[in-house]
Amino acid sequence: MNQPHLTRRSLAFAAASAAVIAGAAPRRAWSATQADVIVLGAGLAGLNAAMLLEEQGLKVIVLEGRDRVGGRVNTLYDVPGRPESGGLQVGEAYARVIDTAGRLGVGLVAPQMDPGGFGIISGGRTMTMADWPSAPQNKLDGEDRAKPPFALLESYLRKTPPLETLASWREPEMAGHDIALSAMLTNMGASPQTLRLINASLNANHIDTVSALHMMRAATVFRLGGRKTFVIEGGSSRLPQAMAKSLKAPIRLKTSATAISVEKDGVSVTTASGAVIRARHVISTLPFSVLRDLSLDAPLSPQQASAIADMPYVRITQLHFTVAEPFWKTDGAPRYMWSDGPLDRVLDYGGSNDGVLNAVIWLNGESADEADRAPAQAIAAKLIAELEAARPAAKGQLTFEKRVSWQRDPFARGAYHHWAPGQISRLATASFEPAGRLHFAGEHTADLATGLEGAMESGERAALAILASA
Repeated sequence: MNQPHLTRRSLAFAAASAAVIAGAAPRRAWSATQADVIVLGAGLAGLNAAMLLEEQGLKVIVLEGRDRVGGRVNTLYDVPGRPESGGLQVGEAYARVIDTAGRLGVGLVAPQMDPGGFGIISGGRTMTMADWPSAPQNKLDGEDRAKPPFALLESYLRKTPPLETLASWREPEMAGHDIALSAMLTNMGASPQTLRLINASLNANHIDTVSALHMMRAATVFRLGGRKTFVIEGGSSRLPQAMAKSLKAPIRLKTSATAISVEKDGVSVTTASGAVIRARHVISTLPFSVLRDLSLDAPLSPQQASAIADMPYVRITQLHFTVAEPFWKTDGAPRYMWSDGPLDRVLDYGGSNDGVLNAVIWLNGESADEADRAPAQAIAAKLIAELEAARPAAKGQLTFEKRVSWQRDPFARGAYHHWAPGQISRLATASFEPAGRLHFAGEHTADLATGLEGAMESGERAALAILASA
């Protein structure tokens, strides 16, 4: 087992966090309630908060609407090869994730990536990155013509003013970049063809509806976080499962909240069954796309209310397949493909276990919407036909296994958040702050990190705030 080494920086951060928690720990437990803290959601944010609070002697009740823990970290155990539908990669700077995995005996290993890189499907033709600059399908001008389509956005973001620190994205002087990504790129001279290809590669819904500053922040986190990545040995779900197992009280699965009421001396949470649970504090790790449908009686600021009501979430639909034979070895084209057509991206997302070959067609935004409107078997057949037309060697090799639509998941309503133009400068800071005894956590409230580490960071912040208030 190849376990990554914690850096001196990450060890120092973990030690500092432990010292803060120990110094803030209450000397006596609260009384007259069923728990000290109710945590809504058993993803990484909620589980990390619960672990930290329990370590300091607090009684914690964790409610989870699903029949499993992990939230959007989910290994598809019902699909041969056990691919991932979310939460695959652990960056080398993910100090909290790496530390927690190490303490709980969860292994981290190097991902098994095909060395062939990415190919390109454009205009029905399959080509390599080396073919792209001279391909007739390439309508780009100037220096953009030489770049692979999926690298265009990064090349433009490198030309923007760098964020000096991971926290700089919320500084007032950055507000001028809190505009539509399409507007910023147009101002930088991007052609309509460049904009079209960037939109096809975007980890958001559309270049018109995502803040340029949001994408600048994501690029900074990626740049400062290092290039080395790991995956969780045995499947990403093993980490939240181990975290849940370490807690003193079992997670209350299939128990979703319908209402939160915050009072001066405590909180009450009403569940879908009508039960009312009282505690001193509540941490909601629910995505704002879900929280906005709960009945909230809390001292929200106008900015918090707006963030909960209006924060966008990325629409992602995945079509998972098993592959009979490695057709990429037959036609010599790369295994992984980027497309500006219906296929979007063809990947192997964490599968290939037990000798099974996996593939996933990954659809974003409007492509995801289209895939959701059709029956699963019908859209799978359509996309297989598209792939077979572009790569005849794939004919008869793919078997459809499962569709995953994060926006249709009632406990997610989207794969992950992004900020819309103008929202960061108005709403970001408020989304991190508690509303009385209601605390917020989840990747959508992370400040210095994104992804799995952002979720862990946010849970830690909420736990520290509760301990400091005791």
